[in-house]
Amino acid sequence: MVWGLNSDLARFIFYRNPKHRFFVEESMLIPWMGPLLTPHGFIMELHRKPVKEFTEEMIAQDQRFWAAHVNGWLGKWLTAGTGLKEVIDWVDRIHVKNDLKQFKGEGALLRKQLTGVFASRQWAATAFGSSHPAREFSQLRLGQAKIYERRVAHCFMQLSAEEKPAPARLQQLQAEMKRCKKAATLAFAQAYAICPGSGETLVAVVNHLLANGEIVVARRLWKTHQALAKARKGDLSMEKNYLAGGMFPQFLSRDDLQGMRASVEFAEKIQPGFGKRPEIQLTLRVDRMLKEGQLDAIAALLKTSKAEDEKKGSRRLMHIPQLLKCHYMAGGPRANQVLSLIEKWFPQRAA
Repeated sequence: MVWGLNSDLARFIFYRNPKHRFFVEESMLIPWMGPLLTPHGFIMELHRKPVKEFTEEMIAQDQRFWAAHVNGWLGKWLTAGTGLKEVIDWVDRIHVKNDLKQFKGEGALLRKQLTGVFASRQWAATAFGSSHPAREFSQLRLGQAKIYERRVAHCFMQLSAEEKPAPARLQQLQAEMKRCKKAATLAFAQAYAICPGSGETLVAVVNHLLANGEIVVARRLWKTHQALAKARKGDLSMEKNYLAGGMFPQFLSRDDLQGMRASVEFAEKIQPGFGKRPEIQLTLRVDRMLKEGQLDAIAALLKTSKAEDEKKGSRRLMHIPQLLKCHYMAGGPRANQVLSLIEKWFPQRAA
């Protein structure tokens, strides 16, 4: 409710002042702002019209700004060509093993990050691997990483919506999607390197990795985070609960089938048995059948499963409507048949 009021108030102020430039520090996504935002320094600029394109120069300017700061804080090693695996290795060496021999960054910032870790360990239980300044800068960069990620999704939706885009249009969307994906990866890497102890950053980076099928790197990230928590006596219960079960429905809500499948494999490492939950097993079974085109068999399965849910009071079908929507949104020759399944078995979702 509070965020709804904030959204309405921000919209009112924005449209009542058309001659002024507006800037936003985004701590939580306000949907109407999404298409209007671009990175601007540490924050975002809110434009009057939807952004037509994230150009090479726009992204280069953003990366130059952050490189100037990150190079000073952490040393001149984190570049656009640096993979997240290398960043995780750096965090393991610097923050977990306390090997500072090759550290060339801002010692004051690092000491603030490490307060209480190798001495009194004060406050480490609630804020391991993070100082207040580092957490704030990490949060700012994380917000911009998500802007790039949403732009990738926007380009993909544009490509899906246009049946036969002109060659120039197709090339433009593909090029923009590619550079925004690279920009997102760099921004996520910078956010994580700045504050590796942030649970919010951890979750966001794991989501990014799984959405791109990088399950091995996501596991390496979690392993390093566990080591960091152990070294600093941190509590991982919230992150563990979310990573084990919260990502699966989130990927479904974003129509991200690859991320959904990867999240199950990842969750099994954190909470063995997650993939054996009845609702997860049924969802994955229907997903496989949809990929194989077994529409009639799915209809029969939905009929028996719905009867069992009503009889036992279970919720095995809880993810199926969203799964069907994901496959429908993906298009393809069977899209209309998938829509028919939604209309027949989940009419409230088809409305």
